Amino acid sequence: MKHKIKLSKDLTNLFVFCVLNVKMKKLAVNSEHDDGSLGEIKTIEFKAKNVGCS
Repeated sequence: MKHKIKLSKDLTNLFVFCVLNVKMKKLAVNSEHDDGSLGEIKTIEFKAKNVGCS
């Protein structure tokens, strides 16, 4: 996507789980909590070029 996403420094060296929703043109960045559940950190909108959605 050629974009940098700024996240808080406490996420350094941790894995994040990203969900790219092409139909809604949104990217959701999630992190795992201690209990194993996912918590959404950030959601951003993006422009999709040359992508067909049905």
